[in-house]
Amino acid sequence: MKYRWSILFSFLPYLKALKDVRLIIVGDDAQLPSVSPGQVFKDLLATELPRTKLTMIHRQAAGSKIIQLAQMIRQEDVDLTAFKEPSDLVLKPLQETTFFDRLTRMIQYYLDDGYSIYDVSVIIPVYAGKIGIDTVNAYIQNTFNDHPVKTLANKRFKVGDKVHQLVNDYDHDVMNGDQGIIQSIASDHLTVAFDDKRVSYEPSKLDELRLAYAMSVHKSQGSGYPVVILPIFKSFRHMLTKPLIYTALTRAINACVITGDLSLFAQAATINHAARNTLLAAKINEDAKTLSPYDFL
Repeated sequence: MKYRWSILFSFLPYLKALKDVRLIIVGDDAQLPSVSPGQVFKDLLATELPRTKLTMIHRQAAGSKIIQLAQMIRQEDVDLTAFKEPSDLVLKPLQETTFFDRLTRMIQYYLDDGYSIYDVSVIIPVYAGKIGIDTVNAYIQNTFNDHPVKTLANKRFKVGDKVHQLVNDYDHDVMNGDQGIIQSIASDHLTVAFDDKRVSYEPSKLDELRLAYAMSVHKSQGSGYPVVILPIFKSFRHMLTKPLIYTALTRAINACVITGDLSLFAQAATINHAARNTLLAAKINEDAKTLSPYDFL
């Protein structure tokens, strides 16, 4: 909490100091709001500040069915029967009891098609449970990584594992959400490659890493993946909302597989988060001279 307030307090003087410059803020108002309190981008859109709506999509190819479904979600009118022909969007009705067997087939299909295991991301709303992030990560690790398991600080890793960073590490220039691949594992540390950087993790720092074959929607936000597999089951029902499924779907670049109880996906497109009560838009519209971090909440 103290760290979050320090960010807000340090951010405001920079805005106040801007002179003879144009500040451009780019975002997608249909995506998930922040995990922390506030909804800064949505509040800015509720003011009279000038804005431009960008309509050209660069992540997916022209004519993408992923884009078509994303637009349906924005309009809260999802018709999955419109996607019967083979495309970059694949719909797979599935029971929970057969999920892992079918997941193996799905991933293998894309591996046979020339993708690597690092290109495929399973995006799940919850960490715990039979089809939670932790269980799915362990399953994919055991199924698709042939290297032996090494245990450090009671955590099981393999050379070649896809992992992501959970906190900002300014000393090594590795930020929360950055993905890397484990290059080596020794008795007292392991090394992860983040693009052109190599970062060593001692046992005491391993809490900063998590397997990234499967990840939460929030962790995926801001990134894009060649192939996304999106399970939708009743055990996730309490998490399924319009912003969540929209954000998860639009992480896919070349292909998205939506599998499970497809009726829940269509229902989720009509469920919105409860409104967050903040004062930022009101303060801006009133042309207030000062803003407090509490106005962002």
